[in-house]
Amino acid sequence: MVYRIVVRKKDSRFDIGGIRVLGQIKELGIRSVSNVAFASVYYLDSDDMTLDDVKGMAGQLLVDTVTEDLDVEVYDVNKRPQAKAGECLLEVSLNHGVTDSTAWQVVKAVRQRGFNCKEAKLARFYTLTGQPTEEELNRIGIRILYNPVIEHIVQTGEEAFKEIVESEPVMEELPLPDMNDDELMALSKDRLWLNLIEMRKLKEYYTNLGRAATDVEIETLAQTWSEHCSHKVFRANIFVDGELQKPLIKRLKDLTYGLNKDWCWSVFVDDSGVIEFDSDWGVCFKVETHNKPSGIEPFGGAHTGIGGVIRDIMGTGLGAKPIANTNVLCFAPPDTPWEKLPPGLLHPKRVMRQVVAGIEDYGNKMGIPTINGSICFSERFTGLPLVYAGCVGIIEKSIVEKQPPQPGDRIILMGGLTGRDGIHGATFSSGELTKKSESVSAQSVQIGHPLVEKMVLDALADIRDERLFHAITDCGGGGLSSAIGEMGNPGGAFVDLSCIPKKYPLPFISDFWISESQERMIIAVPPENVKRVFELCKRHDVEVADIGEFTDNGRLVINFGEKQVADMDMDFLHNGCPKREFKLTNPPKPKVEEKFIEPPTGQKLVEMIHLTNSELNACSKENVARVYDHEVQARTVVKPFMGKLQRNPSDGAALKPIYDSPKGVIVANGINVRYGIEDPRKMARSVVDEAVRQIVAMGGSPEKIAILDNFSMPSPEIDKTVLDLHYAIVGLCEAAQYYQTPIISGKDSFYNQYNTGDGTLICVPPTLLVSSICVVDDVAELVTSCLSKTGSRVYLLGKTKEELEMSSYFVQTKQSGSAIPDPDLELNLKIYKAMHTAINQGLVLSAHDCSDGGLGTALSELVIGGEFGLEIDLAKVPYDGRTRNDFILFSESNGRIVVEVEEKDAANFEGIFKGLPCAQIGVVTAENRLKLTNGTENLVSIPGDELYAAWSGPISSII
Repeated sequence: MVYRIVVRKKDSRFDIGGIRVLGQIKELGIRSVSNVAFASVYYLDSDDMTLDDVKGMAGQLLVDTVTEDLDVEVYDVNKRPQAKAGECLLEVSLNHGVTDSTAWQVVKAVRQRGFNCKEAKLARFYTLTGQPTEEELNRIGIRILYNPVIEHIVQTGEEAFKEIVESEPVMEELPLPDMNDDELMALSKDRLWLNLIEMRKLKEYYTNLGRAATDVEIETLAQTWSEHCSHKVFRANIFVDGELQKPLIKRLKDLTYGLNKDWCWSVFVDDSGVIEFDSDWGVCFKVETHNKPSGIEPFGGAHTGIGGVIRDIMGTGLGAKPIANTNVLCFAPPDTPWEKLPPGLLHPKRVMRQVVAGIEDYGNKMGIPTINGSICFSERFTGLPLVYAGCVGIIEKSIVEKQPPQPGDRIILMGGLTGRDGIHGATFSSGELTKKSESVSAQSVQIGHPLVEKMVLDALADIRDERLFHAITDCGGGGLSSAIGEMGNPGGAFVDLSCIPKKYPLPFISDFWISESQERMIIAVPPENVKRVFELCKRHDVEVADIGEFTDNGRLVINFGEKQVADMDMDFLHNGCPKREFKLTNPPKPKVEEKFIEPPTGQKLVEMIHLTNSELNACSKENVARVYDHEVQARTVVKPFMGKLQRNPSDGAALKPIYDSPKGVIVANGINVRYGIEDPRKMARSVVDEAVRQIVAMGGSPEKIAILDNFSMPSPEIDKTVLDLHYAIVGLCEAAQYYQTPIISGKDSFYNQYNTGDGTLICVPPTLLVSSICVVDDVAELVTSCLSKTGSRVYLLGKTKEELEMSSYFVQTKQSGSAIPDPDLELNLKIYKAMHTAINQGLVLSAHDCSDGGLGTALSELVIGGEFGLEIDLAKVPYDGRTRNDFILFSESNGRIVVEVEEKDAANFEGIFKGLPCAQIGVVTAENRLKLTNGTENLVSIPGDELYAAWSGPISSII
């Protein structure tokens, strides 16, 4: 018997779901809808429950009887709810096979109460009051209410649950030896995403074997050879103006190995990088990209991006504990007009809301704080957002070293069930998005299940503590194909796919192997420990299966029961892909036209300060940060916003990983999506400098900072992409070498572009995210960005230059003709070392770095805290350039920190910085106001609340 349970608010004033949708409808310009009511709908399939049983259960589990009403009925597919006059009814349900974590929880809870419940399903029900046209209803549905990639509108006669008849999954044989080039590329298109040279190599391999390939084999090869898994561009031969360059990956590794920092415990060899925390513990850090899935289904893409990077931490060494999440997000402007969106794209505002919701849902449900991040905007993200998901973990020193599986170890799969979600996820990342992607690549999007991952995490902790396995890895891109294929290399592995627990019947044998269903881990367990592993998994209610064994014959052999479906040579699988080659030429640099506005004065300068502070890259991201739980686990010491009013934005975040130790960890990042458009090398140098500067401003030592790199680029088939990447890595290595910051982990992502179908490509800008991490001896000595004492002195460290090209100010005012910021690495390192000395001597009350928006935004953010004000004399700012107040205020030169020093400590502070650009530019005042002068000339006087309103407004209207 199927029951339909409807839960709705008693008082429409508290119907947040309906109010939010109504606001979004108005944003579309539709005025024919006057009200929206929202309800949650649950379907329950049980032959063991009566109507009264369901009502009683729902009253206990699904409804807040104080604020909500409950309706329960036996579901009749032919009797859908009927709309009253002047109403429209829409019910949105997940497509079959899409993970429904809420339904899973309902089934589990009902069974715990002693009832037999077969299935459950959750839907959303909307009642629209008004007379919208059919065209308006379609617009409301597609643009606001549901994503056809994973959802649909429920129709009359639709069964609540779809029954799939179990049948023997099939295997396809592909006659590669007989295929010509056109046939090879037809096979590759939208499935394998390999180029012609690579497809010919596969044909040659199977020709020599004298047989056809199975689809399981060809999918395994495609996944292993994908850009996502094998990093072909980073390993390629690259010629620039005829000169052979060192491979990109070798440059990064050589830099880190050359620095030879003894506090770097594990780099480039594991699922995350590990540095020393103390003599017994290490700190792990990893940042991943999940761009394309987030472009198709933003909630699921971001959701599983967080889930995947958490599993990277869980799969480090013999299992680390995740303790914090980070995220950096890049979107198109949320005010992009609908008419400017190419077909097939979700609106940037919807993408942003859903990405944030996905990150919030996964991290909060896992009980892991989200402590740090950034959000960037550019029109060039219209076709595809960038979603960087990061995770920090702690690990015992004794289990840091990655161990290989031993021959005879059983291959144990634990965690989520396997379905068709994520099919071709790894290979899909090697293709561009088009307007067909939502249908062609829909199955490449996974939906996560954070509660299952939390149970897996708890079970793994017990299994690890008893040392029951030799090796561990997560099932990420490529699913079991990647996890077992890489874990079993070079030794070998035998797998029986028929042993894999599944969500529902799968039509193809290859689905079992390449599915990227979430929350799954692989561990290599000695046979004598398998029984105990199963016992511990059962204790935590975690699915577990023995699906094969690791061997020493150098082959990957896969069966489905008694039927062999793949037999591959490990060496060819991992080393047979042809090496790529790029021959690049530097184009002439175009001259940038000087286009400046008249220097603003008086009220016009006030307007420019507000305009710059409200630029999307410079403005407050508080409304997003507040969505995430950054307090859970009680480890967060410096939070995203600090101060009495909790409004001061922090430069980074700090954790206290071990409760009874004073030591802490600072996490920060550097990114600028505008600079890379003009000069990728300077962009890379700038973002490294920013990531280091933020750590130093909080009290971290410049000599103990490690960094991660994450590159997101368009197609490498475009020469400019690889040339931009080359120069970005030149800049990254220059800065990392000079600052002595080892690169402990990283990730690259290509084909970040959207083909509109008319030959137009929307390519993301060359983007480098640099994440930084540093261990500090005592979290009590950390410095925040909160002004603390009236009368204290305000200093500016570093030199301000006329570097405003692509700045927040120039972007807002459409100016050009200045320079892209380029850090003076030698000078800045001296400043950072001196700053660390000053903090260690207790001379610094507060500090705040200058980045987006320059000095003007940095000063505004200090005043925005609400307790104090500033009086600043721009004439005292060390400056090199045309003497304009707006240029001094809004230059984005690197290496600058605004520092608050108590009056009695001013002489000692200045002594530390003797010979370096360090100037007292003002004082802290009791009045919450930003006052700017230039010598004796009064420029502006702006109340803190006025600054806060302009700075906080843009994002607060979205989230």
